[in-house]
Amino acid sequence: GTNTAGGYLVPEEFSADIIDLRDEYGVFRQNSRVHQMASDHVVIPRRAGGLTAYAVGESDSITESEASWDQVSLTAKKWATLTRYTSEVDEDAAISIGDWLAGEIAYAFANKEDDCGFNGDGTSTYHGVYGVRSIVGSAGIYTGGGGATGNETWNSLTLADHHNTIGLLPQYAYVRSTP
Repeated sequence: GTNTAGGYLVPEEFSADIIDLRDEYGVFRQNSRVHQMASDHVVIPRRAGGLTAYAVGESDSITESEASWDQVSLTAKKWATLTRYTSEVDEDAAISIGDWLAGEIAYAFANKEDDCGFNGDGTSTYHGVYGVRSIVGSAGIYTGGGGATGNETWNSLTLADHHNTIGLLPQYAYVRSTP
């Protein structure tokens, strides 16, 4: 307990862990279809409409129907992060700064991806990305969709409105896809 009587010879205990309390991100990616791209722009064919089945009696003519197609265009957006730390910190720190930094960069990307995926409004802040909130609001899904009469703005929506809207989703919207 006395430094001059030997206390200087007993170092303080030091943990190589860093306390890191923060929100978790990555929700948008977990619930999205991730498409691998070999170039910065790719076009994907999409079924826009299908065939129709009709009830016909004996000797009745059958009504013709046609499938229809369109395309979805994906354009890669470049995101980056830049930071500096000294070689002395890298060499002398009791924790692996490189490992910590890799995790910190991944966290920053997940945070930005969630922000854009949910809140993107197409502006430069979101790198031109339109998020779910912007698309759902502009599509009028709540007006005439699952929202109760008069509940047409985000502030007026209730939990029941959200549940009713989810009930309108087709079955394929519930399936998580894997890359």
